[in-house]
Amino acid sequence: MIIQFKFSNFRSFKDEALLSMEQTSLRETKEELGENSFEIDATKYKLLKTAVIYGANASGKSNIFKAMTFFRNFTITSTYTQDKIPVESFRLNTSSMDKPSLFEMMFIINQKIYRYGFSCNSEKIYEEWLYERSILKNAKEKKIFTRKEQQITRGYFFKEGKEVEDKTRNNTLFLSALSQWNSPLAQQILEYIKSIAIIDLSSPVFVIGEDMFESNNNVSAEILKYLQMADFSIESMIKSEKNVDENNPEDRFAINLLRILAKGSSNNLKKIEIHTTHKVFDLNHNEISKTNFELSRSESMGTIKFVTMIGLVTKHLSQKNGVIFADELDSSLHPLLLEYIIKMFNSSKINKSNSQLIFSVHNVEILNNDLFRRDQIWFADKNKFEESSLYSLADFKTTEVRKTQNFAKNYLFGRYGAVPQIKSF
Repeated sequence: MIIQFKFSNFRSFKDEALLSMEQTSLRETKEELGENSFEIDATKYKLLKTAVIYGANASGKSNIFKAMTFFRNFTITSTYTQDKIPVESFRLNTSSMDKPSLFEMMFIINQKIYRYGFSCNSEKIYEEWLYERSILKNAKEKKIFTRKEQQITRGYFFKEGKEVEDKTRNNTLFLSALSQWNSPLAQQILEYIKSIAIIDLSSPVFVIGEDMFESNNNVSAEILKYLQMADFSIESMIKSEKNVDENNPEDRFAINLLRILAKGSSNNLKKIEIHTTHKVFDLNHNEISKTNFELSRSESMGTIKFVTMIGLVTKHLSQKNGVIFADELDSSLHPLLLEYIIKMFNSSKINKSNSQLIFSVHNVEILNNDLFRRDQIWFADKNKFEESSLYSLADFKTTEVRKTQNFAKNYLFGRYGAVPQIKSF
């Protein structure tokens, strides 16, 4: 589970941005909001299950998700980096152009709190650090390792991966190198970071996970249950594998693309098709049969996106401490379906694993104190120098934001910032 994620000098964020999943001491009026957080045993931490981010177009919302994407992907793959590191600093101020970008995440694995981070530019790693401490109250943080460029210093108790320092290039993370050389701790941390799901719901490309389906190729009963509860009138969903047909124009396009990308043979290719099953009725509305629709052709974009999201949601709700970052979660989704997904995470009945959902939206219908605590609501804003910032509704004084106020109305009136400054005609 994530306690916090911070970064600086990345894309539109010049200064530090901190997204905290730790519950503040603010007291809310609705008792049911107590389900929106959970307490870590024997610690001072109460963590939030969901966090929503609002902001105008081009305010920097998506860059928060891109920061997490870079942190995740580079941590996992840095040992394979041959050329430049794909990081982009804030380019609109001379003070930041030549400085490294910084990323740090604090998270919990197996009753221990880890704080891992690094700073880099496109050429090299400047600093890297990893600390751990017990989740027990008042436990002290212990150094596992620190790094300043190629000078790596270990904590006195950390003996794994001896001599990996000499094998770590200046554009490779030491944690990644340790994992490659079979350090159990590094492998455990990388597996956790790898498990964080990041999805952009505004993208036209979606991935339907094979783990949504049982061995008989039918969709899992749990996913089907949620699809039917959400009123999609889908009786079942099944996947099938077929040979690619070169006489089919769409298949031929895919074959030619693969030949270019793979620079080789594309023989014996298979394609996966997913079909939904619907009832067929006669003139008197009596059910007479069932028919299949190809998901990608015959279902709406909203249905496809909900299927994609509900598969990801059920997978992570079944994992202990799963985490999903979802940009533009409301894209093509009805507000009630959006609320449905959020309530799944906030519910102690459904979210028994204490998984977390961090997402951005424009839809203000869910911006209310029936669904969120104030410390779950975040805003991305951009100033006249095109510098983005990130802040929470909980950062405002209680005299400015009362727990009983209409959050959506105040937001649209500009009282919290993070709205477009539209000039009159």
